[in-house]
Amino acid sequence: MQDVAHGAVPARLRPWLALLLVAAVCAGILLAGDRVAHALRYERNALLDGQLWRALTGHLVHVSWLHLGLELAGAVVIVGVLRRHLHWGAAVLCALGATAGLFLFGLRVHHYCGLQAVLHGLVVYGALIGWRRDRLKGWLVALMLVVASIVFDMASGDARLTGAEEPLATAAGAASGALAFAILYRPSRTRL
Repeated sequence: MQDVAHGAVPARLRPWLALLLVAAVCAGILLAGDRVAHALRYERNALLDGQLWRALTGHLVHVSWLHLGLELAGAVVIVGVLRRHLHWGAAVLCALGATAGLFLFGLRVHHYCGLQAVLHGLVVYGALIGWRRDRLKGWLVALMLVVASIVFDMASGDARLTGAEEPLATAAGAASGALAFAILYRPSRTRL
């Protein structure tokens, strides 16, 4: 029965449907207002108090429609380039890894929100798959990461948009992408 449900959506559409679901959840949180956003965003002290859901939900919270729009635009590019090779496990590992990096090494970062760290992780994940299969594609995806990061930083103005006091979240997300690649990549199952 599970195979029938899984096969109901063509494989080429699954990443787009996942992105649509993430966009809808992010928009819903933004529409719900500050109270919901504060209950879901990454907050170091709240994690210390046992509010572990924030390790994932913090990446779904955005401070403005511009913030959400910029990150969804980046996500559309990433899904467009990597769609066949994206894995839901990679997104979860990137989110958890970025949170762990902020928690362990970002003692001055008290709150954070947004998809930027996860997106950087997915680009690194895709770049490593591309590099493993075809070095030119891997370098093109890595170049996309650099350009996307520069565009986002220029458009957002400053790090206060997400609460991060330094680019640690981006670095943690990128490192998590490499970890996701190491855990999930199987040459026989992944073709570029």
